[in-house]
Amino acid sequence: MLSEYMHNLYAYNTWANDRIFMTAALVGGEQLRDETAMSFGSIRNVLVHIVSFQEYWLARAQWRPPAPELIAQSFHEVQPIYLRWNEIDTETHTFVDNLSDTALEEVIRYTNPQGEPNVYHLWQILFHQANHAMQHRSEIALRLTEFGHSPGWLDYLLYLDIVATGAA
Repeated sequence: MLSEYMHNLYAYNTWANDRIFMTAALVGGEQLRDETAMSFGSIRNVLVHIVSFQEYWLARAQWRPPAPELIAQSFHEVQPIYLRWNEIDTETHTFVDNLSDTALEEVIRYTNPQGEPNVYHLWQILFHQANHAMQHRSEIALRLTEFGHSPGWLDYLLYLDIVATGAA
């Protein structure tokens, strides 16, 4: 049951991130980089953070050392950020979709960048990553809406309805 939940959570996560990326592609470079009170300052910076930390948590879940965080300033448009996310998202699905309930209960131990030891079940790390992305999608959605490009509803139940009708 837990593996089915994770599969569904990550399918939804992909759908919602895809909507955000497709809508973000509608804004110009200036709006993409416009600094605000968002957690990382701009739509571009938050998109890059989403990508970096999906990669970071996937590495942790796979017992690998995380790659260095992506540098937002190296991205000038949405498309290269989206392409990088799509690669990482594909890797994520390959991993998540093949996990058993037993594997999801596995305990992951690591030391965070502050040198503090951490211990979590694999399912907790994966849930955290998807929830983390949700927080940042909300920030981006608000900013996109302010620019006149709302991504529309990002609700999980809407996603289920779209999938059920085959419109996804």
